[in-house]
Amino acid sequence: MNRFLLVGLILTVISFCSCSTETGVEPIDTNPVKATYSSISTLIFDKRCAKSGCHLDSPGLPMLKSNVAYNNIVSVKNNAGSLNYIEPGNPDNSYLFQKVLKNGNRSGLRMPQDGATTGYLSQVEIDSIRVWIEMGAQNN
Repeated sequence: MNRFLLVGLILTVISFCSCSTETGVEPIDTNPVKATYSSISTLIFDKRCAKSGCHLDSPGLPMLKSNVAYNNIVSVKNNAGSLNYIEPGNPDNSYLFQKVLKNGNRSGLRMPQDGATTGYLSQVEIDSIRVWIEMGAQNN
């Protein structure tokens, strides 16, 4: 009989704890990045790239604030070489895309610059950028 009380108490505690909102775990993103410029610029560029000291106000780097990023990167040569930042239809020849890949064909550090501490882009984010470029990098 005591065993049944103990099991009941344990199940009650487990069910009570599972209802807590203070889990310390980030909620699942209910707005996943879509393969559109508007989604990528709002959910990636604005949040991860357009920061002071990076792609917001650094000379020589393209500004990636969503209201100006498109004209700064699509079919525009990068400062480090001959590739465009974004080559519509060709992610493998898009410098910006190569910069976010773990083993990308690029010069310099993997982006975002603070990725080693804050986390690099997720595979879903990277795949969204790839598909957007493959579909012609439209301003949609």
